[in-house]
Amino acid sequence: MALFASETHGNFTAGVLVDWNDIDRVNKLQKNMKKAYKKRIKGKNIKNNRINTFAVSSVAFQKDIGSEERKLLEDELRKKFGDYSAQMLGTSQKSGKKDDDTIYNEVFKYYSMDELLNNLKKQTDLSINKVELKIEHLISSAFVGIWDLHHNDSSRIVLTDRILQIPNGDKNKGFEISSMIDELIITNFGLDFLPFSDKLIHNMQMLCFDLHAFINRQLTNEDIDMHMLPLMRNFMGSLSGMQETLKMLRRQVFRVNDILGSTVSELSNVVSDDLEHWLNTEISDLAKYSDTEDRIDLLEKTVVDLKNTLRALIIKTEALDCRDCPTEIDTLQELFRRVIEIKSEVSALDLWVHRFEDIPSFTTMDDGIAFERVENEEYFAQSSDAILETSKLFKMYNRGESSVYVLRGIDMNVKKGEFVVIHGPSGSGKTTLLNLLSGLDGADRGAVFFNGDNILDMSDRKRTKIRRDHYSFIFQSYALIPHLNAYENVKLPLELSGLSKKLKEGILDLLSDVGIGEYATHKPALLSGGQMQRLGIARALIAKPDVIFADEPTGDLDEVTGEKIMQLLKMYHEETGITIVLVTHNKDFIKYGDRDIYVKDGQIS
Repeated sequence: MALFASETHGNFTAGVLVDWNDIDRVNKLQKNMKKAYKKRIKGKNIKNNRINTFAVSSVAFQKDIGSEERKLLEDELRKKFGDYSAQMLGTSQKSGKKDDDTIYNEVFKYYSMDELLNNLKKQTDLSINKVELKIEHLISSAFVGIWDLHHNDSSRIVLTDRILQIPNGDKNKGFEISSMIDELIITNFGLDFLPFSDKLIHNMQMLCFDLHAFINRQLTNEDIDMHMLPLMRNFMGSLSGMQETLKMLRRQVFRVNDILGSTVSELSNVVSDDLEHWLNTEISDLAKYSDTEDRIDLLEKTVVDLKNTLRALIIKTEALDCRDCPTEIDTLQELFRRVIEIKSEVSALDLWVHRFEDIPSFTTMDDGIAFERVENEEYFAQSSDAILETSKLFKMYNRGESSVYVLRGIDMNVKKGEFVVIHGPSGSGKTTLLNLLSGLDGADRGAVFFNGDNILDMSDRKRTKIRRDHYSFIFQSYALIPHLNAYENVKLPLELSGLSKKLKEGILDLLSDVGIGEYATHKPALLSGGQMQRLGIARALIAKPDVIFADEPTGDLDEVTGEKIMQLLKMYHEETGITIVLVTHNKDFIKYGDRDIYVKDGQIS
């Protein structure tokens, strides 16, 4: 993405990782960079820009810049970036240790395990410090400088610890390396980000697997003391929080890997021995992390299994209501030690992932925009047999001074009675597309038609009526009312819609059809993940909707239960002819649909 026009002798462009939440420090850094440009190379036309979580600046010069002058500027900039990263470390230290460990402290004190109180804090501090030091290193090393020297033998890319010479001969004529500043800064960032992320995932996988095995081996047949319940519930909450963190990390890893591929593709046409060596060694070595997304998926499945085991343990403990069960102290010590290790690593993982939360929206585009708003543009439904259809659908989000482009001109349709599976990598825009199709969100440009009517032109009240009368939803998080039992959860949407008594009379039959008839009087907390999702399906089916929208309905379930849920949805689709639009990142579920739509980078591929 070309940011700045070059002048007579060339320009210098630099990109560095920053935290835009601390705008004062970023402004100070940019002022110091500006001083360095003027001092070292008499720079003119200095411009600053923002690319996602990176600050980018460019300076033009009107005289030849010698190698010594270039080196002095590069060294001074490295020092300024190092000072900035050290300052940011202090900020992350303050934000990384806010967990409330009161419940853990109370449980440990009850069992007279005072040493564990110190171990919890010490272990968490160690895990967070490990991440903080890596963040500091990444900030100081995520520096890319580019010299486009128009009247010199070669341009060059300056990284933290190397120089890549780019000859300016006929073979590279017309190519300005600074036009690739966006790809290069994220590629350089990936050299540290991908290996460390993969390491965190591997460590967490081992810890969760070990705890799960320990519980099955040591606690399944034990009578658990009620005093452990607050800790187990709190720990399950930590695991649920980690699931959300893993979703964000998967999107980050995908974005970095995706841009790595673009970088290699574009630079492979540039003639440079240095560049070729860099691509074939360090960048090529990152290929080993191309399956990190799969390892994240595996960890998510392990966490789901662990949560199900803990949930069963909690239900059993509540039923026994044992206030002084003779659980072996050594067993409790081993359990708590494992919980502490995972809890501390959860804090570290959360700090790491949220520090780079903008990365999934990193966009490289030739012209810098995804669409232009068109005044008075008209849209028309093209398919006479489509129940749902989109036309030129665009969606973006503003994030501070930057824009996140989510959907980029989607044209698609769903025929009445179809089972359509929308799939693609995390962060590709699948859920956003589902939200627009169902009228839960609005677009920046384009139309969404339901039975030929553009719902985006309707009032909120009319869109709400369409969702109530014609749509039903199945969510990954179940979205059940905790204080209502299974029967009441299914009955609620009928009461809100004022639907017939005859439909209400069919609730028990429907609960039996989805395999949970015997649990009609159970509240959600007493159901397993698979049972809660079956309840969610029953609730979606009871009103006999025209369309069911399902957003990752198996995402919180183990593999076997997930397959059963998909088989259940397929059976109901075949028997009722209900239109189903399902979003998933699991390629194995494509087989259940009549048709699949692959979404990548906000476009249908």
